[in-house]
Amino acid sequence: MRYKIKRFLRDNGWGEYENKTFRYVLMARGTTSEPCPPYAHQMNGLAERMIRTITEKARAIMINSQAPIQFWGETVNTAVYLHQRSLNEGLKRKNDHDDYQAPYKTQYKILHGFG
Repeated sequence: MRYKIKRFLRDNGWGEYENKTFRYVLMARGTTSEPCPPYAHQMNGLAERMIRTITEKARAIMINSQAPIQFWGETVNTAVYLHQRSLNEGLKRKNDHDDYQAPYKTQYKILHGFG
């Protein structure tokens, strides 16, 4: 079963989503691009929550290791690495309808297709 993206909700950043190629791809697939209102980051909840989670993990690593601030970028990379390999309860839950259990236990395994 293939799903079609009808709406692409984005923040008001001009960098990553404001170019002709990206707009053309969206238009070719019939997807509308909708910016969030300014200063309303709560409208983009999932992405904002992920940013907060990664930032909190990186901050905890920095505090625990007492590393100097110049290692912040490497610490964020480490936090993302650890997050992708950690268990996720949502991936292990069974579906109420058919008792299906997801074969993958971590985000890393989903992205790279390990069973």
